[in-house]
Amino acid sequence: MKITSFLFGLVFFLLISCENEPPKILIIGDSISLGYTPHVKELLGDRAVVVHNAGNAQHTGTGLEKVIEWIGDEKWDIIQFNWGLWDLAYRNLDVRNQGNRDKINGTVTFTPEQYKANLDSLVKIMQSVSDAKLLFVTTSFVPEGEAGRFIKDGPIYNKVALEVMDDYNIPVTDLYDYSKEIHPKYGTAKNNVHYTRVGSRQLAKKIIEGLSRFDRSFLKKSKKETILAHPNQNNKGLLFVEAVEEAEVIRTQDPNKEIEIILQPGSHYLSETIVVKPTLNNLIIRGVEEGGVFVKGSKRLKATWIQSEEMLVDRQSRMNKIHQLYVDGKKQTLARYPDYNEDGGHWQGHAADALSKERIASWEKPVGAIVHAMHGSEWGDFHYRITGIDKNGDALVEGGHQNNRPNRMHNRYRMVENVFEEMSAPGEFYFNSESKFLHWYPDGQDQPGKSILEVPVLKELIILQGDLDNPLSGIEISGIHFTHSLRTFMEEYEPLLRSDWTIYRGGAIYLSNAENCDITNCEFFDLGGNGIFVSGYNRDIRITKNHIHDIGATGVSFVGLSSAVRSPSFQYGQFVDLEEMDTVRGPKTEEYPAECVVDNNLIYRIGRIEKQVAGVQISMAMNIIVSHNSIYDVPRAGINISEGTWGGHIIEFNDVFMTVQESGDHGSFNSWGRDRFWHPNRETLNELTTNDPKMPLWDAIHTTIIRNNRFRCDHGWDIDLDDGSTNYELYNNLCLNGGIKLREGFYRKVENNIMINNGFHPH
Repeated sequence: MKITSFLFGLVFFLLISCENEPPKILIIGDSISLGYTPHVKELLGDRAVVVHNAGNAQHTGTGLEKVIEWIGDEKWDIIQFNWGLWDLAYRNLDVRNQGNRDKINGTVTFTPEQYKANLDSLVKIMQSVSDAKLLFVTTSFVPEGEAGRFIKDGPIYNKVALEVMDDYNIPVTDLYDYSKEIHPKYGTAKNNVHYTRVGSRQLAKKIIEGLSRFDRSFLKKSKKETILAHPNQNNKGLLFVEAVEEAEVIRTQDPNKEIEIILQPGSHYLSETIVVKPTLNNLIIRGVEEGGVFVKGSKRLKATWIQSEEMLVDRQSRMNKIHQLYVDGKKQTLARYPDYNEDGGHWQGHAADALSKERIASWEKPVGAIVHAMHGSEWGDFHYRITGIDKNGDALVEGGHQNNRPNRMHNRYRMVENVFEEMSAPGEFYFNSESKFLHWYPDGQDQPGKSILEVPVLKELIILQGDLDNPLSGIEISGIHFTHSLRTFMEEYEPLLRSDWTIYRGGAIYLSNAENCDITNCEFFDLGGNGIFVSGYNRDIRITKNHIHDIGATGVSFVGLSSAVRSPSFQYGQFVDLEEMDTVRGPKTEEYPAECVVDNNLIYRIGRIEKQVAGVQISMAMNIIVSHNSIYDVPRAGINISEGTWGGHIIEFNDVFMTVQESGDHGSFNSWGRDRFWHPNRETLNELTTNDPKMPLWDAIHTTIIRNNRFRCDHGWDIDLDDGSTNYELYNNLCLNGGIKLREGFYRKVENNIMINNGFHPH
């Protein structure tokens, strides 16, 4: 009795399991179906098992030869089939384009009458070998100018196909009209029958609508649309850029649809910068939970190496410029003097004779060499490109715009790179922009023939861009490793207000006119410029739990626009006369970051190229919270506030150390306050503020609080409130080496701080 019950239960379980198995769908078709089938699979998910016939089904003649093989012994529930584009094509063996297409002198593959007869035979064969339900898909659109097809033939062949399907009572998915509608936007070319991946995805949705006549669950609607973005080496679905484009399509159809883009594991090489606009408000972009998702601003380079003494040479590069190179993920060094030395100080190696006449004379091609030099007073850095050599043998240069306090190059802290003759150490490379030859000196552990070469080509990886009257809102980015952006030190820079700083307004992630956005649990590394740059109007931007390291410039920047500042001055010695000054308190416009948070981030080894940088930089901003961050191994300040406009920041629970390692006269925390009240002549400043004691609060309208931090500065002050810093409260900080400095300024309170190895310095 027990055995009988067990067997009955087992049979019942197996019957239920079979009933719950998803339907099996075979798609037979040409390259158009090969394009949309991966998207049909992805969109249906576990609701169906979708398989395409092996290869391209080509024309009905190929189908008659292979259809039995394609169907095989599998118990298909649905067979969707399509032939036509190959049947109506004209071909000429003397023409060497793809498929020998020639509609002028070629011969049609099958006439409409032959096509009809072949389809009739194919239907009979499929019905004889399979119990599957059959579904026909009409031929897609033929654009004008297609080399081997006439635009008029599509409707003709579809008409005879419909006659066959009607004879056998086979349902039809009409793809022709829809494909014609979307081809102008999503066709790969005006004279090509194929579609972009985003276009193929739109076709896939029409295909699913057709399949749903057999199973209504295929049209199951969900509150959230999930789009998978596949890495570059996987062409079965959408790439990241295309996934964003697909999200735009979905929002056009349903403005309130929740959308999540999930990046699959692997390296996502961006062909262009991702731009997210307000039409995609509340978009979630995240790496798959298993991790290993890399978004790269580089492209892979295929090299054919030829041995040349100790170096290898690739003579086939099609790049115009290569100043950054990664081999198997390891950063290589652009040929330089002096050689790279991790413990070599400024730029990991510097030399007073880097630009000596004798050294320059040894270079066959000095034009294009890059010079990096510290500011003469060590207040930041300069960068130049050599444009020629004068009659005295000295270098002619352009650049030097990267610092807002004009000065000479430092006579000792300088380094030169991009010079072939200086390529002398393993791990160095040089690219000849004229011959297009790439020279590389492997380190002995590399396997050149098997190595993956990557060259950065993008300055920004993701731009979150709204408008002042229509801000971008609700974007979440998480679980992604961002890497390989271009160096930006020779790009256009703009000065900040009377500080030492000029800035490149950009970063691996760049936000402008955005609200309520999160960047969390991401890694930013091996970047040529800034990490995250929050520019102009931004509110409630939260940058949390990120790992930011080994980048060329600043970790996180909050920088408003000078148009938001009343009577701005840009150079140290400039001052707007009181008679001409706007005397209204506070900002002029809303074009600045406010109410933003940078919390619990690990930031180190930044400023690897540029030295006027900070772990967190704040300028022309209000009410920024910088909390619970560890910031260390930086060339200048760990946290920097460039002026008093408009205060209200809270700097708390940060651990900031190993700072001001490649500059001078600075602090672990550093600020300036050269606002409207501040004048470079102290007597004039005193007169202005005596006449109006509240004038310093015109710009520093809110109190900035620095509390409960640990600071250590080995070459400056632990906390440096420099020129004019106003409206500050400092308490409960532990200062381990440099003490606290106050230059001239107003409304400051300093209490209950512990200073070890130093003291308090009111200047």
